[in-house]
Amino acid sequence: MNQDDKSQKIIYKAINKYIAKDLGLNDVDSDYIYNLMNYKCLQIILKYSYKDYKQLMQNSACNIIQNKLEYRLGNALMKAKNPFKLLKLPFTLIRLIRKYRFERKVYKAMITFRPELQLKPLEQYPDYEEALKIKGKLFYKLGEAFVQNPFSFLFKCYRICKSFKNKTIN
Repeated sequence: MNQDDKSQKIIYKAINKYIAKDLGLNDVDSDYIYNLMNYKCLQIILKYSYKDYKQLMQNSACNIIQNKLEYRLGNALMKAKNPFKLLKLPFTLIRLIRKYRFERKVYKAMITFRPELQLKPLEQYPDYEEALKIKGKLFYKLGEAFVQNPFSFLFKCYRICKSFKNKTIN
């Protein structure tokens, strides 16, 4: 068994520990959850294997910004233009939030066992200016307002759109 397989098994066990802790399960239940989540966790670990993850994240600040919750939520809000998508929007937002939280737990588990995978500050990336442009876009601002306070988001939405429109005109 090589080093890659060992580290993936360690990360896999850590993910299952987080899942069992979040759901408040004992050992018997955690074995059940372990078998239930086996395929899903393996998919995520393979998707974010530390080689690919390190290569992907260390090359671009834009990718880091696009993986943030604010960007994802704002993008989903902007894509919901027809009535059917508006009806599905709350479920889409909840799904995105859960997926983001799970990916953060995977990231934290990976960092505990592989500290060299920790992301650098955005300022140290060569495309930092492009990342700032993405942060200035309307969907990122909407997602940011939604994350700050989802209940007052509807009231802030008009003001954000109006200020963005005025900024683009000037």
